[in-house]
Amino acid sequence: MKNPSAAHIDKIISAEIPDINVDPDGYNAVKKFMIHGPCGKLNTKSPCIRVEKKNILLGNRYVVPYHRNLIVKFDAHINVELCNYSRSIKYLFKYVHKGSDKTTATVQSIDNTEGIDEIKTYLDCRYISATEACWRIFQFDIHYRKPSVERLPFHLLGEHTVIFGEDKCPENVLGTPGVDKTKFTEWLETNKNNEDARELTYSDFPTCWVWNSKDKIWTRRKQGIAIGRIYFAHPSTGERFYMRMMLNFVKGCTSYESIRTVNGVTYSTFKGACYALGLLDDDKEWIDCLTEATLWATGNELRHLFVTILINCQVSDVTKLWKSNYTTLSEDITALQRKRFKMKDLQLNDQQVEAYTLFEIELIAKLRSESKIVLPVATSGIAALLLPNGRTAHSRFHIPLEVTAESTCEIRHGTLLAELLMQTSLIIWDEAPMANKYCFEALDKTLRDILRTRYENSTTKPFGGLTIICGGDFR
Repeated sequence: MKNPSAAHIDKIISAEIPDINVDPDGYNAVKKFMIHGPCGKLNTKSPCIRVEKKNILLGNRYVVPYHRNLIVKFDAHINVELCNYSRSIKYLFKYVHKGSDKTTATVQSIDNTEGIDEIKTYLDCRYISATEACWRIFQFDIHYRKPSVERLPFHLLGEHTVIFGEDKCPENVLGTPGVDKTKFTEWLETNKNNEDARELTYSDFPTCWVWNSKDKIWTRRKQGIAIGRIYFAHPSTGERFYMRMMLNFVKGCTSYESIRTVNGVTYSTFKGACYALGLLDDDKEWIDCLTEATLWATGNELRHLFVTILINCQVSDVTKLWKSNYTTLSEDITALQRKRFKMKDLQLNDQQVEAYTLFEIELIAKLRSESKIVLPVATSGIAALLLPNGRTAHSRFHIPLEVTAESTCEIRHGTLLAELLMQTSLIIWDEAPMANKYCFEALDKTLRDILRTRYENSTTKPFGGLTIICGGDFR
């Protein structure tokens, strides 16, 4: 549950001293196990600084978060806190199931005259605690997932993913029997051959059918339960996003054309089919898109998604869309302005002037606080991480990996990236001296072409007339 309410958290976690008259058991448990400190100036001999603890009256500020029933039942210190970050949960899951503690040991003879056989004396040891030993003796599950989740990929016609080794010839791979079969295409085939299968949407299909990855076919489910989850599609992916929207509603599809068919009319695009089905008459789909993304995306990613929806989708009520996820979207222009003013207060000396990253961050914050678009890039991935929303130059501008004097960036007119460059005010390129000169020439030729409708005589201006700042160590 992301962003739970305070009342929901209070039902599980407490951080106060219970009333001794109302809950004496809870009061004694908290007093005995869950009080931290005092430390610092209040008690210079606190265990935090490795000296003996003294008797000092303490309040709620010293209570370690706990769950009342747990500490009373087990009569022990049990710290309970809310884990509201997906990576933390993944880390804990991985750590709990990483296996027993392990060590490498050797047995050596005290008789130095005897030869030591290192291979014979090598021992691979594992330590199993009493709790884990009991768990395994009773054959309890070590880990499981209930219900089982079937991830459902989808793709536009002819755009499915094919994985093969680098030593394989692409022509031979494409000629392999069954290379064109995917979960999605076989779902369409199953609907053709089974009438009852047409009663299910793509996401509901795993409830009654099981995917056989070896034979690449769907078979009827005989036992167990499973739920389907269609891969997320970003609104900037265009037709792929609208196709996913249709797959959540349509049933019994047997071809790509049937997905785009509404009330007997086959539309040329998935977006047109969505309008015909009434999915785009209001902002519900955009609100649902943001709500779904909050289950896994960070605040920064959600803000990018919010802006993408505003740019590429027809939103009728921006205020309502913003309020639907206000908590995670609230770091807006005001935050950038605060960051800019904070950077502005810095007094840089001669040595700090050389730290050009501070200048770049200040400049990015200033322009973005004025609602202007800045694209910070770097030659290496490590340097790109130091810039706000930075990316590598190859990733941002689609520069070929094997760049030559004839190379250009793979950016076509009318694409989202081309439109973004049309609106961009500044490009900051960090670690510029590390990049091949052909990378700059490729970007130069591309911008001269794309920006010809924005600037006069763009074909005769460096980078089409767009301002670019190059940073790095030019020595």
